Amino acid sequence: MTVHERTGDGFVAEDADDIQLVQLVPSGQQWTVVPFLQFAGHDGSEVTGPVFSPDGSRLYVSSQRGTDGARMSFEVTGPFAGT
Repeated sequence: MTVHERTGDGFVAEDADDIQLVQLVPSGQQWTVVPFLQFAGHDGSEVTGPVFSPDGSRLYVSSQRGTDGARMSFEVTGPFAGT
């Protein structure tokens, strides 16, 4: 899990059947869970290590076993909600 410092939104790596990164958006006293990034073709893998760059403009996340058994890392550029 990681939190975007400016927005306060949390990003959680979800494995199980979905293999996706979900975004937790504050909504009053509760949180709304929104799918943010779906890893298609990464069956048998796990989402790992979400982290933002120091300026919050880029999100890095990895697929532990990728599509062929080798780790794959991704860079997602913003802007992110509220930035």
